[in-house]
Amino acid sequence: MGNTLSEERRLKERERNLQLRAVNLEASRFGKLKRYLYQMQNDKQIDDVSDEAWNLRMNHYFQNSKKFYTSNKLKSCVSQKKRRFQNDFFDLDLAYITKRVIAMGYPSTGLESIYRNSREEVISFLTSYYPTHYKIYNLCQEINRYYTFATFPSDMVAYFPMKDHNPTDLTTMLEFCIDVYLYLAQHPDNVVAVHCKAGKGRTGLMICAYLLFLEAFPTPTEAIDFYGRRRTHNGKGLTIPSQIRYVHYFNKFLKDCFVDNYYNKVPSIVKTANTLKRVKALIARKIQIVGINIGPVKKVLDAKITISRLDDSVVWSGNIEPTTFNLDSLQYSFPDDIVGDQDYNFQFESKKLKFSCWVNTYFFIPKENLSRSTPRYEKDKPEIGAELCPKELDKFKGKFSDDFSIIIMGIDLIEPKTN
Repeated sequence: MGNTLSEERRLKERERNLQLRAVNLEASRFGKLKRYLYQMQNDKQIDDVSDEAWNLRMNHYFQNSKKFYTSNKLKSCVSQKKRRFQNDFFDLDLAYITKRVIAMGYPSTGLESIYRNSREEVISFLTSYYPTHYKIYNLCQEINRYYTFATFPSDMVAYFPMKDHNPTDLTTMLEFCIDVYLYLAQHPDNVVAVHCKAGKGRTGLMICAYLLFLEAFPTPTEAIDFYGRRRTHNGKGLTIPSQIRYVHYFNKFLKDCFVDNYYNKVPSIVKTANTLKRVKALIARKIQIVGINIGPVKKVLDAKITISRLDDSVVWSGNIEPTTFNLDSLQYSFPDDIVGDQDYNFQFESKKLKFSCWVNTYFFIPKENLSRSTPRYEKDKPEIGAELCPKELDKFKGKFSDDFSIIIMGIDLIEPKTN
């Protein structure tokens, strides 16, 4: 019993420290962005996505080098289909995505460094090619993957923590893009190395956002495909549906907030702390979540549904017995008021169907634009929903017809503007 309580206290203390660190990061991030602004060189050609530039980067060699470094079969096996940087001196789970942006696995120490990137080798790589001209972007939320100041100077590391296999909020994605842009704009030799644990999913989410911010590609799909080709041999770089959806969300978010020429608007965005708050307010669409509709289905499926937020707080959890609607779908109605805005995670568990997904309330569409009719909840306020097919759901398990989808239903609580 004593050991159990001690472990619970340790976990709570660890979580509290992580939350405090995240708060401090958010508080200090804007000040750093503003400081970088005045050091920025006005160079619109901030990066190069060409194959020529990429091939040169992936084939770095030192003059008059003698080969003494052999490929590590265990590390190559763990990397699976990810590209590795290999030459006479290095064999790393690391790939250039653009001329100045690197995706890599976490620089490990101890036993983990036997099968993942060795921290010493990553440091050797960065200091060999880019002494004093590199910055590491750590996306790991796991507190044991934060660096000590003895490892890297504080101004050479930026933290944008997010949970593994999950997205992050859109304003954090925007701040990441601005931070990367301003660092690269300070000096033509600067590069950034982005990593999570494996250097694939969370890393891909943020790098794809950066590619869209640079307007290097006209569509999110092209940016995702490009990242996949550069990071892996089989083109499967960003594969988690919710992370893919948030790249599409981010593209619409940029267009709605800034129209175009995003990087040219960096000075105005960073000018005052209130600007980012105003941007966040633009997408703060408050809704009441009223239910989930799934169909077509033939059997009644009792389910446990859990709704949570990005900070892992549980908004609602419980078992629901559904009702049949229009003979071809099941309706799960929430008994309590669930009111809020922006990012929600839904976990659905039943004997025949399991899935989870992240959605942002700003992107819910009018009820009449959904593929099938849903129950009416409110006569005087607009009803909206987010509809997802199986390939858009995380951890989807179930056998249903090709036209199966889930609809998260909500009531728009924002009062219409009047003249």
